[in-house]
Amino acid sequence: MAYGLKYELLCTSKKSNLYKAKISEIDYVGAEINRNVPLNPFILRKDRAAVIKGTSFEFIIREAVDFEFLPFYTSVPKKYLVEVYKATALLWSGYINTQQYSAPYKPVPNNITFMASDGLGLLKNEKFTLTGREDEFTIIRHCIDKIGLGLGYVVAISMWEANHDTSLSPLEQTYQDCSNFDDNNCYEVLEKILSRYTAEISQWAGRWHIISSIDKDGDRLYYSSAGAYDDNYDGPIVLRLAYPDVAGADVYPVESPLTHSLQAGGKKVKLTHDYGLRKSLLKNYEFELYAASMFTDWTKGGTFAISQYLLSGKFFAYLSGYSNVDTDFMSQAIAIVNTEDHSFVFEIDVCPVGYISHGGGEIQSTTLTVRIQITLLVGGTTYYLSTAGWTETPGYITQNVASAVRKGTITWTKIQILTDELPGSGTLTIKLQRLKYVYDSIYGYLGVAFLEPSIYFLDTDGLLYPDKTEVEATFDNSSEMVDLAAVDMIAGDAPDVANKSLLYNKITRFSDDTPTLTWKLANNDTAFTLVQLHLKLLASLNRVPRQTLTGTIKGTAIYFNVIIQHVYNSNRKFEIAECEWDMYEEKFRAKLLEILAFSDEDITLDDATTLGSAADLTVASVTPGTNPVAPSTAFNTTVHIDNSGGMPGQNTIQWRIVDDDEVVISSGTHLSGIIAASGHEDHVIAMTSPATPATDYHIQCKMIRDTSWVTSAHLNVFNVVLNHIDAIAEGIVFNPMTLSFQATSSAAGNVRVYWKIYDKGDALYDSGSEDISVASGTGTYNFTGLTYPADADTDYYAAIYLAGGSEVTGGAFDVTES
Repeated sequence: MAYGLKYELLCTSKKSNLYKAKISEIDYVGAEINRNVPLNPFILRKDRAAVIKGTSFEFIIREAVDFEFLPFYTSVPKKYLVEVYKATALLWSGYINTQQYSAPYKPVPNNITFMASDGLGLLKNEKFTLTGREDEFTIIRHCIDKIGLGLGYVVAISMWEANHDTSLSPLEQTYQDCSNFDDNNCYEVLEKILSRYTAEISQWAGRWHIISSIDKDGDRLYYSSAGAYDDNYDGPIVLRLAYPDVAGADVYPVESPLTHSLQAGGKKVKLTHDYGLRKSLLKNYEFELYAASMFTDWTKGGTFAISQYLLSGKFFAYLSGYSNVDTDFMSQAIAIVNTEDHSFVFEIDVCPVGYISHGGGEIQSTTLTVRIQITLLVGGTTYYLSTAGWTETPGYITQNVASAVRKGTITWTKIQILTDELPGSGTLTIKLQRLKYVYDSIYGYLGVAFLEPSIYFLDTDGLLYPDKTEVEATFDNSSEMVDLAAVDMIAGDAPDVANKSLLYNKITRFSDDTPTLTWKLANNDTAFTLVQLHLKLLASLNRVPRQTLTGTIKGTAIYFNVIIQHVYNSNRKFEIAECEWDMYEEKFRAKLLEILAFSDEDITLDDATTLGSAADLTVASVTPGTNPVAPSTAFNTTVHIDNSGGMPGQNTIQWRIVDDDEVVISSGTHLSGIIAASGHEDHVIAMTSPATPATDYHIQCKMIRDTSWVTSAHLNVFNVVLNHIDAIAEGIVFNPMTLSFQATSSAAGNVRVYWKIYDKGDALYDSGSEDISVASGTGTYNFTGLTYPADADTDYYAAIYLAGGSEVTGGAFDVTES
């Protein structure tokens, strides 16, 4: 499907800016039609909404031929593509709203008004069809791609899981099961993902802009329509609001003063996160996924048919026929973590299908044996589950069950085994066995059915693990009284329990399926769960009423995504939350909404838990683990971190080695652990000492958001000179070899010395290194554990050196056979 340009409409504004509207039709191949337009032909709109801020374009076109634009009325929703340009720069694109047409019923010429929209509203009619586990950016692009405009993206969301790469968007690093959105259309999917970040999506300048409430004026990440990272760009321009006659005014009201009002905030919110607790740790245990004659995530042993059937709304697995071997089964293996004092449960519904024949074609139900094998490999030991618990004796779980004589008459029998806990953590394998044949001509073995094999744990109270969190949060410092609308979070962090990756569906993960756990804002110490962080964002955003300014404005370079600052009003910044842009008049009828910077507000939950004052991580001390240290030598430094705040915290430690003039020799970063409120932690950071000996070095460290460095005592990089290698005696192959040398050191310490053995042809025969403890002054030192070369020959010689230094060679030595 290709679009051909059919109409081009030109509008030169009162400021002499040239605006163009290009209207293209699917599969159009005719000549381009230039059409005059009346005054005020173009209006570009941005709608007011919490998450999905639609945009639209109204244009007037002059009808030159009677009924010329009746084809614009069509049942094909994307037949006409509209692109709006300022000169050659794309400002906006969308589709004509095709089921609209209203014109004066008189001969031409007539001015006819049409509306085009960006297609976001059409997503309500688009079913979400992505499957599997995908990152959230891929899920968003799957939805946006259904619009078909092929636009790139601008993303500004400065909140990350502690293990994310903060140079990239959290959207492309956070994964969800697409099944979380099975009941949603694409519009709803966008709302559910973006609202968790208090973010919105809107179109401007040829890209979809995804911006969080705390990043309105922050830097932006640019991505292609395919999701490829492009670059990092500065945030939007800031324009100064004043009256026209005030010097330095970029934006000013026209026609009448702006109306000043307030938008209410909120005091309380109820939040629910359904974790999507699964009944079993096994994958595809409900047998819903079936392809190529096999169940997804299951493996078949043997050659026979495994089928999927549906009974009373539930799928079951059917292993057909029988065999006289133990190698016919379907199986699944999972890595499982034992939880002490938590009971382990296995349960499954089973039904054999077969009969006993009494002759004359009469058949009836009989008793057949169903077998299941569950093993747990812990280290090198295999344990087998039986009705009596775990044992190292090989065996099966067996149950004699009354058979159904056909698949349509299945009646389920439940097998359930409960044990105190597992023998350990390891690989658990379940095998659902085919019926085993016991010869007797009166029996017919048709197959065996299995329904919902379930493996799970019970907590210390004998209860299932938590399935959701439901909290009511009060924003302690909010000046408002109203409650916010309840929040239903589609996915967040899993409860911190064993096997959580297998237990829960509606959780956020990393690319390796590991569940997320700890989230932070940019350059902020405080560590939150995703639920906590969302509540913090809401508390910040609703702590006070926000100022709004409504009216008509003009100015220089006003666009949808600019920031407008009013110096007179305490330098408050405003975003254009809603507007109509008359492109001919170059004026905006707009609603400006105050931008609130993030504020870490205290929150009280309904269980009296307080999400209180922020974490405050600071470097308390820096202590080199080795001092003095040899040049270019690896050593460790202990950095003591204090958290004086009221919440757990995690952040990045910056370190550097400097001289007394604070000239940086080397530097790096190190991520701290999660430090409890009012807690502390020591971090050991590996460093390499400077190559030049001196006594005026220091190690400096600070948390990344801090401005001042904490400095260690002087680090002494001592000077070591390798003087010579002592004479090496003749030796016998493979016998111990003494390689000694003389060195002079400016201080006592450990130094890594490297050695090499060359043959008479100057080819390297062997090499190695050893940490040598040297004393201050001149001394003789030996390498340990060396042996003479394996090949008898003459004129071997040795060399030693320090890292980055030149070799010191020794005299030749011979090696004999005996």
